[in-house]
Amino acid sequence: MRLLTLNINSHSSKHEKEEYKRIIHEFADYVADEDIELFAIQECSQTHNEDVVDEKKLKNFVASDNQVPIKKDNCAYCIDKILKEKGLEYEWTWTGAKFGYDIYDEGLAIFFKGKIKQANAFYFSKSHNYNNWKSRKALCVKCVADNKNFIFYNLHMGWWNDQDEPFDKQFDFLQEYFKNHNKDVDNVFLLGDFNSPANEKNGGYDYVKNFGWKDTYELAQKKDNGLSVLEEIDGWRDNEVDGMRIDYIWSLKEITVTKSEIVFNNINKPKISDHCGVKIEIQ
Repeated sequence: MRLLTLNINSHSSKHEKEEYKRIIHEFADYVADEDIELFAIQECSQTHNEDVVDEKKLKNFVASDNQVPIKKDNCAYCIDKILKEKGLEYEWTWTGAKFGYDIYDEGLAIFFKGKIKQANAFYFSKSHNYNNWKSRKALCVKCVADNKNFIFYNLHMGWWNDQDEPFDKQFDFLQEYFKNHNKDVDNVFLLGDFNSPANEKNGGYDYVKNFGWKDTYELAQKKDNGLSVLEEIDGWRDNEVDGMRIDYIWSLKEITVTKSEIVFNNINKPKISDHCGVKIEIQ
């Protein structure tokens, strides 16, 4: 099974239609070429005032909550259309997490090459205010792959030292949620942007590991340097950044990971975001 996560930062290119089109086409091409079974996208946005998509055109869409309606330039919707043109059928879900930059519905998406049994979205931040840029939401799906039951979470975490929304409080909330909802499944995966460098001691990365979550990069039999951010980005403007590993795929259980690699880093496919993607192959 191949899994992929990417903070696609789609709102940064929406004002340039041709660039936006290039980004989503290159992403969809990669998904098709690599036969990705499940992928998670963060900062998967749409223009707030864009026209709403007719529900008849959302055949493979699985609603996760009473949510912001899908608009015509929704990043996930556009990717789904391209995949359909390639003859690929994915079920997908999307949720709006917050109103960003006074123009965009910033959200999360999960695509699965099969049947999504259930989709759910919920806030794990203290703030549930859609107009607060620090509000954080999780998106999850239950599905069957390789005759096993899985839950996949798409997460975009806050920062460790944030005074309003500290990482540890957010993850504590998630852990309580996991206790009540991760039952009767074979494994659970967390995919996303954790805003916590792997080399930063006693920060968010160590906090997640201390709950027993397994970093699939560490489990991988074959891997590269794992760096998913190669330049200065929002949230890290005051830091010297030579490269950070802050995007992860975590597994609840010890598994066999044959390969972990960074994609869309100008080495393995051209960059399409200020983050690179993380792809793993598991047995």
